[in-house]
Amino acid sequence: MKTFKVISMLLMYPESDWLSALPEMHAALLDEAGFNGNATARLAPLFDLLHESELIALQENYVATFDRNPSHSLHLFEHIHGESRDRGSAMIDLLEEYWKHDFDASASELPDYVPLFLEFLSLLPAEEALELLGDAVHVLAAVGRKLGLEVTVIEMAPRILQRVAAPETSTFFRVLHQSHGATILESTGLDRILGATRVTGVRLKDGRELPADFVIVGVGITPNTAEAAAAGIALDNGIKTDLQGRTSAPHVWAAGDCASFPLNGAQMRIESVGNAIDQAELVAENILGAGKDYIPAPWFWSDQY
Repeated sequence: MKTFKVISMLLMYPESDWLSALPEMHAALLDEAGFNGNATARLAPLFDLLHESELIALQENYVATFDRNPSHSLHLFEHIHGESRDRGSAMIDLLEEYWKHDFDASASELPDYVPLFLEFLSLLPAEEALELLGDAVHVLAAVGRKLGLEVTVIEMAPRILQRVAAPETSTFFRVLHQSHGATILESTGLDRILGATRVTGVRLKDGRELPADFVIVGVGITPNTAEAAAAGIALDNGIKTDLQGRTSAPHVWAAGDCASFPLNGAQMRIESVGNAIDQAELVAENILGAGKDYIPAPWFWSDQY
């Protein structure tokens, strides 16, 4: 899809060679207007800026926006993993995805560099490209908020973070998000997402409609326990395990989002990458006879801006 290639170029450091191709880039977006939702109209201010500004001014603005502000970084995994070991594993997974499609990633850029990722998507069929883009859209949306997009958070519960945090913590993060321009709608249900070929908005349970260019859905999961139930394994908020990961069936262990374990008098599941890794590593040790209990502290990302 040419749309992804054009956006990839628009996010690169300004150089005279690709700036001279702006008319062709504009025409390419027009050719795929049905796919990109008439992106030319929404990108018109950017095209005007690129046409009218001096090259040195564009380059200075680019460096100030993306290179000198880590919160605007164009490296996807920097926003997810920071400098943790998980970033390296994620890089390898993405490289393998590139290689699987015979895409020769530039040696001068890390695999998670957004323009490189979008160039890769431009070589794929639309359906496959959109599926991969869906894995990254929450990170791009967060960066977009910092660059000026309007964000509305719709929370069905009476307060945000109700499932994992005390009211005082919810209040802290509500104020934090609001101070950065986000709108928080608590005790608010979503009725449906609107739009025929692409999202145009959402309808709330109270009948209100909100316009939207894209929607990020983060609603948690319902564990798939059908096979465990058919095998007669005990269930309780997922697949029930003890503190070491054993299920009620001999020689059967469970770990990750689907596995619940004793914590504070209840069977607790923690839906996070960190838990999936830590619990799986401990259960693997226990299968080998380590006999260690899994007693984590439930957590969430706190460095959000």
